[in-house]
Amino acid sequence: MKSTKMLLVLTVLAVMLPNAAQAQVLTFTKSFSSSSVAVSAFTVLTFTITGGDGVSTAVGFTDSLPAGLSIGTQVSSTNTCGGTLFTSSVPGGISSITLTGGTVASSPATCNVTVGIQGDIVGIKNNSATGTGNLAGLIATATTKVVAPVFTKSFSPTTIFVGQTSLLTLTLTNNESPLVFGAITGFVDNLPVGLTVGAVVSNTCAATVATTASSVVLTQAGADNLPPGSCSIVVSVTALTQGTKVNTAIGNRSITGQNPTATLNVLIPPDAFQVRYAANLTSGDSVINLTNSGANGASLTGPGFAAAIGNICVNVYGFSPDEQLISCCSCLITPNGLVSLSVKDDVINNTLTGVKPNSVVVKLVNTGAGPTYTGINCTNSAATAGSAAFPLAPGLLAFGTTIHIAPVAGTFGVTETPFLKATLSPDELASITNRCTNIVGNGSGFGICKSCRAGGLAAN
Repeated sequence: MKSTKMLLVLTVLAVMLPNAAQAQVLTFTKSFSSSSVAVSAFTVLTFTITGGDGVSTAVGFTDSLPAGLSIGTQVSSTNTCGGTLFTSSVPGGISSITLTGGTVASSPATCNVTVGIQGDIVGIKNNSATGTGNLAGLIATATTKVVAPVFTKSFSPTTIFVGQTSLLTLTLTNNESPLVFGAITGFVDNLPVGLTVGAVVSNTCAATVATTASSVVLTQAGADNLPPGSCSIVVSVTALTQGTKVNTAIGNRSITGQNPTATLNVLIPPDAFQVRYAANLTSGDSVINLTNSGANGASLTGPGFAAAIGNICVNVYGFSPDEQLISCCSCLITPNGLVSLSVKDDVINNTLTGVKPNSVVVKLVNTGAGPTYTGINCTNSAATAGSAAFPLAPGLLAFGTTIHIAPVAGTFGVTETPFLKATLSPDELASITNRCTNIVGNGSGFGICKSCRAGGLAAN
């Protein structure tokens, strides 16, 4: 019985002694400092070599980075392994990291190589490094994900009239865990012709927004954090001219390649173009009475007591029955004001042709007195109606009279009715303004309406 116990103890010792003397071998691992990195931002790639039994020399590795990662030149590399560390970064190509002739002391000593890595292209990046020298046969792997905020934009509303305002919203959305996008996110948004930037309504992004009359620029500087979710920049945009306005923003830094587009449809205000005729002018006069409804605002105490607000220019074009433009002119009307024109004494008093027709077609094009309706004159606005200086505008109320033959021979009646709202095509606008430009430009004074008179007139 005693000899059996002794045999058991000796057997256990024989099993344990080889494990206690097991050799320590070299190990090779690597890791990224963050599980995700934004486009144009940096993460740190660390290679760790742990020593085995005795000092080991000639340890090294090679690492060809996957497409979409490159060496970050703004982050300094470190090397406690000695030997020679070489990095190669090829824009749009394969970047690599190589260590040769390194040394690591016996276990548990370690040495490390760190290299800054820049994210270039969105996607999951699986990276493997191959050991060389005394690390031959060892492979170290690590994974990071290159991400970017999603850049979108929109107008609200998407359809407005000339002179009205829409809100332009530019949005950055982070669909990942919290990431630092500091100093790497930005965009430039140059508006198309005919749109102008107003105030910055709101900015919930950690960034600086700068605006000009025709652009919005976002620049993010410093280690600003874009949390999960969205942030937006909202600016007001005013339409100066009609048409389909296609607007594209250009993303840069972390959103390079993201160029969202939004479309704003700008229509002519339904009361910007109005038409009527005046007949039997050899038998009496017709008049045109014009007022400003205040649709574009009005100063609190009226003209002369505060800054001009809501002023409009009513541009008048008189046509003979054979479609000749015989006169043009403009009337400045303050909100709630009233001015009038006599067809005989103003519209056809000084015709371009020298002929005073018995009937005329009168067309009215309403514009803002300046882009913000604060102008105090309408100089040449009839020749440039619909331009950025005099954008088409709502707010015109127009009435006219015409003389008609009564049932009793030799007598006439007078009818006063509103001008009819009409559709103003781009070609028609170009035609009447170009013709008026010629009338103004000839310098003779012929074809310019005589005057715009304060108050209302009655036919006689």
